[in-house]
Amino acid sequence: MTEKTSLEALQEINALFRSKDYAQAEILAAESIHRFPLEADEFVYLRMCAATRLGRIPEALQWLKEVLDAGGWYSDFLLRKSPSFEPLQGLPEFEQLVEASLKQQEADQKKGPEHRMFTPEGGDPPWPLFLALHGNSLSAVWESQYWRSLVSRGWLLAMVESSLGHWKGGYIWDDAEQTQRDLEGCFRYLSPRYPVDSKQILLGGFSYGGQRAIEHTIKGTVGALGFLVLGPYLPDLDQWSVLLDAGFPKGLRGYIITGELDESHAQSLALASLLQARGIACEVEDLPGEGHWFPATFDSSLSRGLDFLLNRPG
Repeated sequence: MTEKTSLEALQEINALFRSKDYAQAEILAAESIHRFPLEADEFVYLRMCAATRLGRIPEALQWLKEVLDAGGWYSDFLLRKSPSFEPLQGLPEFEQLVEASLKQQEADQKKGPEHRMFTPEGGDPPWPLFLALHGNSLSAVWESQYWRSLVSRGWLLAMVESSLGHWKGGYIWDDAEQTQRDLEGCFRYLSPRYPVDSKQILLGGFSYGGQRAIEHTIKGTVGALGFLVLGPYLPDLDQWSVLLDAGFPKGLRGYIITGELDESHAQSLALASLLQARGIACEVEDLPGEGHWFPATFDSSLSRGLDFLLNRPG
């Protein structure tokens, strides 16, 4: 039996919450804290939610304090809006911890997002550039493990990180204007420091990061010639017609990797058709039996996507 991934653990915990089996959810969250250290604060949050539901408020508060003592934080949204935390609101100890958490978040985010750069293995500069946007509630450093094979293909990889977060290490792209500022900020940082081939820039990303990568390719934000995305989060297809009506650079190409079981599978196919109808060459790689996560064959998908995007007519 293969060991479950962090996503599978999250899905199982969420299912336990839906069935109101908070005791089992707390046990699985506690196990996952140690099994997935890079996502530990997310599992601590779920453990706190389960414990609070079970009336174990002192333990939940202690776990929150331990996260803060270790330099972590949670956003005001999570601490104030989570239904599980309703019993905590107004408790003096909780209010003190919320205040401490927000101060640590403010101090941490004043430093700006931690974009990560990975230089190519071989190949003469100037280098082609791939800017990848992580999925929501993930981070540049964590998700880089899936995109790193690009450097062995001669690409400069820039992992773009959002400056907005739910917790330290879990960042989100929900604010459209801030997303653009973060993407442009990363591009401005690397442009004078790395020799970039301005004619070979691609945008990519997973989930919400994939949605933003498509959006900013169409907008021409950093002059990308195309996009390569996995499981883009696509709740509203109407927005794409509006965006395309505003105009887009000529010759764009796109490559969408989607799992058969991904919740946005049908939307990915529909978006590809819309882009094709507007004259944007777009191919979909449909993965049977795969859901909303990085498949074991992702490196091969990356290779096929690059071949499609760079095989430009003329």
